[in-house]
Amino acid sequence: MANFEVRVRVRDDGTTGVTIGQGADDPEYCLDAEALADLADGIRAAQRKLLNRKLADDLPNVDFMAKLVAEPPYNFTSCRKLFAAPEVDDTVFASTPLASMNWMTLFAYMHRRFGPPYVQTSGHQDISAGWRLSSPEPDLVVDIVPCAGEGIENCFEPYFDGTIEKEEGKPDTALHGRLSKAYRAVLMDLLRPVGIREHSFIEDLLQTESDPEHSMNALGPLWNQSRLHEGQEVGEGQFAYYQVAHHPSCGVATPIGLLDSDEWRKFISFITTLGEDDALKGLDIACNHAIEKTAQHHVRKASWPVLRLVLLSARPGGFQEDIKRLLALSPADEAIFQDDLLQLGIGNQKAQSILEEFTRDVIDEAEKLGNLLGYPRLYPRWTVRNLENKQWLLERLKQT
Repeated sequence: MANFEVRVRVRDDGTTGVTIGQGADDPEYCLDAEALADLADGIRAAQRKLLNRKLADDLPNVDFMAKLVAEPPYNFTSCRKLFAAPEVDDTVFASTPLASMNWMTLFAYMHRRFGPPYVQTSGHQDISAGWRLSSPEPDLVVDIVPCAGEGIENCFEPYFDGTIEKEEGKPDTALHGRLSKAYRAVLMDLLRPVGIREHSFIEDLLQTESDPEHSMNALGPLWNQSRLHEGQEVGEGQFAYYQVAHHPSCGVATPIGLLDSDEWRKFISFITTLGEDDALKGLDIACNHAIEKTAQHHVRKASWPVLRLVLLSARPGGFQEDIKRLLALSPADEAIFQDDLLQLGIGNQKAQSILEEFTRDVIDEAEKLGNLLGYPRLYPRWTVRNLENKQWLLERLKQT
């Protein structure tokens, strides 16, 4: 190849085209404009085929989605050395697009998609705690701990339930292939888009190919034309999509000092033991017990406008019946509430007087009572605003 030379020059006989030759004494091949167009089409087609094949290799598996693993892998051992090669610490990781990411974007994505990290690590050495993700194989999990040191692959640690050596210290070839495929599926799953902010239909219409999308993956913000925003056909008329929802904890405030307090450690130990090693189950038991024990005390202190606003803010058919049970309404209270609903639906003078009772203090008290009853998302402020808008609309309709 060192002596191979391709010379291209523009033809000088007045026609459009190029002349291609190999070396000084080799025959030359002349391409006119039509042949050049065919050549360009062929090159573009080959480039598209190569790009499509590369994109297909760089897309998540539609048949697998990583989930958080709660159980600590007591019997699991690190199997990173199974994927090591000369001068490459992790050949599986190196085969993915993640090799070009940074730990800051990785942390932001993991927090946005999976919530706060929960796998205990060293607070002195690591940026934060980590996450433990499932894989397509039940005997392989992957720990992800963003770290600021050299080598982004060090943020990932695959664990295997078993031994990775078949005999005499030699790797098991079949096992290597199976775990490599599962490990890569977990890494590629981090390319799934997760939303980073709400956007409107108008913004979608005004968006161009060069505008950033309202989503991100482990590599950073995604662009409008990314194939990750498209679906993949998995059957006749059926599509699987790569997008995933953001974690419910996003936007939820954590009180200052809570996580570093002794009371927090006591509480975690208490609910974990109460739930028989299931912290979520123990939390549900503890909260329900506390609410049942204290609800009536708080309800007795509340005024009727506060109770009425709490009831109005509870969704009918949703948790309104639970709210009514906790409020322990008498038949007379229930009748009053139903009459208030009727008046608000008509939009008469009594409805206006009901709305005037919803002062700022009443709204604040209704929100606090909702929290104490275990329903922090009643949003009484929005309920009042919607009722005021409805009353205004009814008044306008009467005038016409």
